[in-house]
Amino acid sequence: MPWTWKQIEQDWLLDGRVAPDPSIVVEAFERVEATFGRDWIEESRTLPTVAPKGTPPQTTIDRGAYPVLTVVKMGALLTSLEGIPDTDALIGKLRRGERAATAEATAIHLLRQHPADSEVELEPVVPVAGRPEKKVDFRVRRNSDPWTYVEVSATDKTATEREAVQLLKQLAAPIHSMSGSFALELFFHNLPDEVEVEAILRRVRDLDGRAQSLSEELPEGLGILLYDTDRHPVDVSPRIPNEPYRPGLGRADIVHRDGEVRSITVQVPYADTRAAKKLGKESLQLPKNDRGLVMIDVAGAPGSHHSWEPAIRDDLHDHTRVSAVCLFAWASLPRDDLAEFFSVVGRLIVNPSAHRTLPSWIIERLAALREP
Repeated sequence: MPWTWKQIEQDWLLDGRVAPDPSIVVEAFERVEATFGRDWIEESRTLPTVAPKGTPPQTTIDRGAYPVLTVVKMGALLTSLEGIPDTDALIGKLRRGERAATAEATAIHLLRQHPADSEVELEPVVPVAGRPEKKVDFRVRRNSDPWTYVEVSATDKTATEREAVQLLKQLAAPIHSMSGSFALELFFHNLPDEVEVEAILRRVRDLDGRAQSLSEELPEGLGILLYDTDRHPVDVSPRIPNEPYRPGLGRADIVHRDGEVRSITVQVPYADTRAAKKLGKESLQLPKNDRGLVMIDVAGAPGSHHSWEPAIRDDLHDHTRVSAVCLFAWASLPRDDLAEFFSVVGRLIVNPSAHRTLPSWIIERLAALREP
């Protein structure tokens, strides 16, 4: 049965609002179904839920702008792959939800937004004198211009990040057993150790039932605690004043119970420091005497747009085969009328020490990306 806007609007979107034109949304659903099947589309909005112990796993259906835009995004990626030879393996990985495949397809999408836009070859062989052949993720060109070789990488969560996420979960837990309506914010200058975490949790529990707001410094300069009974708890935007930006991770929990609403927001410092290692690894895959572009999906590297760019700029002079580096990630953004859309945000870092410069059309396209 063909897709219609009315069906998508009623069964998928509900009260959500999306910026893409309805015709584009319907076309994306049709394209994705033709490639992946209708089951994939339905599964893309199926979320696991916590089931009581000893009962079968349960799922729920997600509705709103996000699941609709997820299909629209995939439709755009599949459109960019049309006409490229030997895409079956990449499309199969996309269907399975592999992050590396999504990163590669997104890089192609940025450089080839429709089939006539540019020519792409997947996994071209790069000859290396006296060494085994190696393959680059893809190469791209317009008309009869020289090829630009592109190596793509996707970042994953590090063990340190996983530990920080677990810390956020631990610090946010007390409000689930507390009473009253309030907004609580914990802002950390440094990561607390186990003893400090226990002391902070005791302090938070001591606030149970407190009617007055307060703001206090955490011990040993760890950070700030802000307890607010006047602020609407659903508003979890950061309120700690006069704090300069620093890379970090955050978590917000909101509890609705017995007519009471309370929230907790926790922010801890975290900076991903893998930039130089990632650049070194990817640059070795590029040919020495051709244009080379490294594109890194940094969605799995919190704070990377702030911590990675300086590190990469400092290191680029040692990687003369890299013409430029593009840091990118998909983001959900609101339009002025609050209709949502997915867009790739990113930053292009040109290497002044490179043997070859990128063609002007690639520089213009990547430099025009929205800032993260």
